[in-house]
Amino acid sequence: MKEKKNLNLLSSVICRPTEEQKEVQMDHITLENGQEEGFVFDVGDLMEKLQQMVDPRKARGKRYTLPFLLVVILLAKLAGEDTPKGMAEWLKLRRRQIVAAFKSNRESVPAYNTIGRTLADTV
Repeated sequence: MKEKKNLNLLSSVICRPTEEQKEVQMDHITLENGQEEGFVFDVGDLMEKLQQMVDPRKARGKRYTLPFLLVVILLAKLAGEDTPKGMAEWLKLRRRQIVAAFKSNRESVPAYNTIGRTLADTV
């Protein structure tokens, strides 16, 4: 039997699996409501995959890497935030945890305008 892992929001993400993903060997969990099954994946692995993307932004003024931006936007979205303003507020409220979890050199998190531009120009 596998040892239980101490999972938190920034080291793992819970979401609904697709039919294809259900066929892949993953650690499955039951969500609190007991209604739906989800799976856990490593945010670090996602960051590695996103490193392969070409960043279309100009070098001037970049404060955050594109993989970091996309991951924190995804975390906010999975937490239920649907708008750039809501995502920015969600990140702001969790700033210390996000900075620590991602070992960021900056003590800040992306603001509303950064999130909006990233979603408009990149996604």
